[in-house]
Amino acid sequence: MEIYVNQQKIDVTLENEKTVSDVLCAFEEEFSKNGATTIGISINGQKIEAEQIESEGEKALSQDTKIEFDIISSEEIKQNLFDEAGAFRAIAEKLGDISADYQSGKDKAASLLIATLAELVNRFCQTAKFTALFPDDFAPLLSNEIGGKNFQEFFKELPEILGEFEQAISSGDTVLLGDLAEYEIRPRLEEIADAIDALKKA
Repeated sequence: MEIYVNQQKIDVTLENEKTVSDVLCAFEEEFSKNGATTIGISINGQKIEAEQIESEGEKALSQDTKIEFDIISSEEIKQNLFDEAGAFRAIAEKLGDISADYQSGKDKAASLLIATLAELVNRFCQTAKFTALFPDDFAPLLSNEIGGKNFQEFFKELPEILGEFEQAISSGDTVLLGDLAEYEIRPRLEEIADAIDALKKA
């Protein structure tokens, strides 16, 4: 049997484990002790969905069984959030110039900033989903208000604002572009960064 954790092969000796479920439970218990949890499982090269765990778990182990775990830790999530907070602040500082950049022919620099922002928001949303795996560790972030709204309400607005931003770019409306950047997007990025930084004090 072969066991991989985040693509790294692990030396393991079976004790009383007879089924796939025995191995999954034993490793999940060990991950939990170390502040981590499983976010993905593959068995013999096939990704296993949540509804397949029970049926796959009943299968007996063999010499050819290969189990791969993708795991994430609370500390890893926190570090990702802190990195993203820094990136949000860096972009927020540049958003005030984006309208002027378009008007002065610096379209490439402005377009690159927008693409970077979109990528960062997508990455942050993925990281934010993982915080639910460790509710106690991220209670300060999930329970505090951001911009006068709770965490979920705050992020419901963001895609709509970014959609308006994209439309302003497509139509070449540099005035609206500048207003959205300066008064809608920039303060929200700073509020997100402030909320994340509060974790350091928790």
